[in-house]
Amino acid sequence: MPPSMIKNEEGSAFKSIGTHIKHSIDEKKNVLIETALLIPDADAAAEQISRLVKAAFQAKFGKKMIALEEKIKRFQKIHDLYEEELRNVRGHLKQTRKVLPSCRANRDLDDRDMVEVPFSHWQVRHQVEAIILLVTMLFAVLASLLTAHANLTGSGLQVFIDNPLLAWSMAALVPLSAIAVKTIHAYLHTGWAIKTFIFVLTASMLVSIGLWIILYADMYHGLSPALSVGGLLDDPSLWDQFRDTAFIVLSLTTEVLIGTCLGLRLSIIAGNYSPDYFYPNPEYQVLSNQKTTLEKKFEIHARELEDLKGDYAEYESSLALQIEILLIAHAGRRAHTPPSTL
Repeated sequence: MPPSMIKNEEGSAFKSIGTHIKHSIDEKKNVLIETALLIPDADAAAEQISRLVKAAFQAKFGKKMIALEEKIKRFQKIHDLYEEELRNVRGHLKQTRKVLPSCRANRDLDDRDMVEVPFSHWQVRHQVEAIILLVTMLFAVLASLLTAHANLTGSGLQVFIDNPLLAWSMAALVPLSAIAVKTIHAYLHTGWAIKTFIFVLTASMLVSIGLWIILYADMYHGLSPALSVGGLLDDPSLWDQFRDTAFIVLSLTTEVLIGTCLGLRLSIIAGNYSPDYFYPNPEYQVLSNQKTTLEKKFEIHARELEDLKGDYAEYESSLALQIEILLIAHAGRRAHTPPSTL
C-alpha cells in the first residue's frame, strides 16, 4: 500500500479514537472510579485503571497500531538504504572530475564535424620527435637572428655602428616573424583552411630552400676553383647585385619558413596530447543525475516516514491522554472520599 494511502487510512482511523474511548471508557468512568476506590491501595488502583484503559484501546486499535508499526519499520529500512546510497553517490561525485580534457584529432573535418576524443599519454616516437623539433627550431631561430645581425652590421652603415642594440633589435624581427607566421594556424577553424595553410607553408619552404641552394652554390663554390676569364665578365654586374640581394632575401625567408614549419609541426604534436578544450565528463553527469534523483526520492520518502511516525505518535498520545484523565479523576475522587469501613 502506498504511504499516502496508509496516511489517509490511519488518519481517518484516528478521528474515531476519541468517540470510541468515550463510548467504551468515558460513559463508565464513574463506575470504574467507584470500583477503583474500593481498592485500599491507591497505587494498585491506579495501575488497574491504566491496564484497563490500555486493554480497551488495544482492543479497538491494536491491530492498526501493529500494522502501522510494521510499516514504519519497513519504511525505516528503505530510508536507511536511500541514505547510504546517497552518501556513497555524493562521495563518489566529489572524487570525479566534472570535465575531461580533449583535443581535435581529426583536423581534416570542419569545426562542426570534429569529434571530441579523450586525452591520451605521449607516445615515445612523438616524444623523441618533439625533442628533435624543439632543439632544431631553437637552432633555426638563433641562426636566423645571427644571420640578420651579420647582414646589418656587414652593411657598414654608421647607424648600426653607433647603435649595436639597434642591429640586434632589427635582427630579432626574423625569428619573431617565424613565430608570428606559425600563430596563423591557431586562428584557422575549418579543416580546409588548415590543410591549405599547411600546404602553402610547406610548398613555400621547399621552393625557398631550393632557390637558396641554387644561389648558395652559385655564390660559394667550395672546393672548386673560381673561374676567371678576365675582362668585362670579372667586373660586378647587374646580375651580381640582383643575385646578392636575392640571396639575402632568400636566406632570411628560408630561415623564417623553416622555423615556422618546425614550430607548426611541434604544436600539432603537442595539440594531439594536450587539451584544446574540455568536455563534460559522462560519468560525472550520470552521478549528478543519480544524486538529484536520490535526493528527491529521499526527501519524499522521509516526509512519508515522518507522517507514519506522526500517526503512530497520535495513537500513543491519545492512549496516554486517556490514562492521565482517568488517573487524575481517580486521584481527585480518592482525596475527597472517606476511607472505606469494609
